[in-house]
Formats: sequence, C-alpha cells, structure tokens
Amino acid sequence: MTSQPLSQTSSSFETIKRVTESSDESWSARELARVLEYSDFRHFLPPIEKAKEACAQSRHKVEDHFEQILDMVEIGSGARHSGIPDFALSVEIGTTWLTQLDVANLFCIS
Repeated sequence: MTSQPLSQTSSSFETIKRVTESSDESWSARELARVLEYSDFRHFLPPIEKAKEACAQSRHKVEDHFEQILDMVEIGSGARHSGIPDFALSVEIGTTWLTQLDVANLFCIS
C-alpha cells in the first residue's frame, strides 16, 4: 500500500461506494484494495481480519460491517465470472478503519 494522504484518495472512495435500494452504503473490499494499491487482494485479507477484530472489540456487530458476499469479476476476455469471494464493508466502519490506516502509514505502524 502506498502512503498517499487519505484526502487524495477520497474521491476514489466515493466512486466505488455502493448504495442499496434501502440506502445502505458499502464498499467492495476488492475495489477498496485496488484504490489502496494493494498488489493482490490476498494481501488485503490480513488488514480486513484485524479490522474485524477491532470492530468486535469496540462492541460493534462484525456481521453488520463486514458482510461476506460473492461478487462478479471481469476476466481477461471481457466476460464476467460470478462467485468470487468478497466483503461488503460498511462505509461507517470503513471510514474509521481507513483513517486509522492512514495514521498508521504516517508513523510506519503495521
């Protein structure tokens, strides 16, 4: 992940935000990993697990903020493949988490 200030990527976060018919907002973890410039989604899984632990420790329901989903992904030929594991991350918890990641980058904390 690069150490860009969070403010430089905020428009990217708005671009990838998903809004359901009931106005629930979330981000796809796969799309978020790309915005944060992770080389591969599997490298983004440990931070997701740490964020889930922090969520639980702060007495939030993990399942309300980290919903496992199956997503459609475009493959090389332009076709779409379904059933790719992903997470729908609530924007509420995601914003807090990303702010903490940004601070961690400033101080080289992992």
